[in-house]
Amino acid sequence: MSEKKARSSRWLYGLAIMVPLLGCLTAMVLVYQWFPGLPGTFGAKLNLDNLTQVVVPGSEEIVFSESGAHAVYYEYRSVMDGVVYASSEEPPALACTLTSRATGAEVGAVPDYVRTNTYATKDRERVGVLLQSITIDQPGAYTFSCRYADGRAEPQVVLAVGPNFVWEFFGIAARTVLTVVAGLAALLGSGIIAALMVLAIAVRRRRSPQADEHRQRSLRGLAAWIAALATVGTIVLAEFLPRGDYALLRGAGVGLLALAAVLIFSPFLLLWKYGRVEDGGTYMQTRAVVDRGLYALIRHPQYLGYMLLAGGFALLSQHWLVMALGLVAVAALYFQGVEEERACLNRLGAAYRQYMQRVPRFNLVLGVFRKLSSSMQEA
Repeated sequence: MSEKKARSSRWLYGLAIMVPLLGCLTAMVLVYQWFPGLPGTFGAKLNLDNLTQVVVPGSEEIVFSESGAHAVYYEYRSVMDGVVYASSEEPPALACTLTSRATGAEVGAVPDYVRTNTYATKDRERVGVLLQSITIDQPGAYTFSCRYADGRAEPQVVLAVGPNFVWEFFGIAARTVLTVVAGLAALLGSGIIAALMVLAIAVRRRRSPQADEHRQRSLRGLAAWIAALATVGTIVLAEFLPRGDYALLRGAGVGLLALAAVLIFSPFLLLWKYGRVEDGGTYMQTRAVVDRGLYALIRHPQYLGYMLLAGGFALLSQHWLVMALGLVAVAALYFQGVEEERACLNRLGAAYRQYMQRVPRFNLVLGVFRKLSSSMQEA
């Protein structure tokens, strides 16, 4: 095996190792973000203190801080302001209304009584059963009024209005299941991708020269997918994960994003204008070496732009997972650039080899220095 092919294989093996590491990091952050706070989430969501008690007949102002599913409970054992209430386990016929204080609109309630759908404190001082389900579209203040359907005033009973504990429980359970499934998918998916990459590398070492170009295209495509997914993942996670407080890093991130925009979009025009693109071809299918504009400074301005894009969002976020994903994107983009040069050498020949000797691959500072030195010598 040639030294050139051996170096390429080492790069690919390194990239294959990084993929399952990324999967492990993703699974770890999913678990870290959800499971440590799970007991507290249950305690906060399924807490009787979230219910507003109302003595019936009577009314009470209730503030709903969240939209979504809520409920009215009939507490046949209750304590309110030191007064103990006890009534029949079978709820009486009641006429209740819930009215928005802001709009005056009445919120409809759906009968949802099930004898076994109950809650109770440990000492059974308060025992309630689901009576009605309501859906709050707009958070805010509401007036809840309730009376006996036959108009009588006695005996007084207690209702409690607040979150629908059934929906809250299933919501927490669903998120837990989704977290586990997403973590397993990240682990298994990254393992499968890594295994396919290792298999492709092993096959590559034994294939004929005629199949080498097809293999190189496949590897470039795989690297492109990994780079795209890692870059998009960096951007998405930067929006949702907690951000760091270092203003200097955020400023550097903004600067990288501004430079990335120039590096990403300028090559479209340069390649179309100077690359002698075939009719019907894409801007990447050039028939001539483009060495003007940004291409006079570095060989792969777009790849460098995408690297800076991932790095910029990583600095804005300052979260370790976003930074790790950004490094994966940078590594995949670097590999893409190396593989792209082989295709350019095959397509453009000696002209591109001379271009490689004059212009650095990604080092923009060195490219600017060389360009300035060349300009001074010509002057």
